Amino acid sequence: ADGAVSTVVGFDYSGAPVIESGGPDQILWLVPAMGQAQAIMVRNPNIGWGAPEAIGDKYGIWFAANQATFVFVPGQGTFLASVPGEVVGTCG
Repeated sequence: ADGAVSTVVGFDYSGAPVIESGGPDQILWLVPAMGQAQAIMVRNPNIGWGAPEAIGDKYGIWFAANQATFVFVPGQGTFLASVPGEVVGTCG
């Protein structure tokens, strides 16, 4: 993103990076190829990410943000995970 400081915070199941861009808007992006970034989460400006970490498995990309756990499912969107927990590793 123009004028943003960006950091790789994880990878999807196929190895595409998940990138957090800073600046006025903090956004998590899935970047499967050059010029093909897809925003998967925009930070609520009133609540912090915590330590963004994204881990991909065959179900989607799991990450903690806004003091909750979310899963991004390609082609469907980003959802609040129904079971609270921490993002620590991939599922089988």
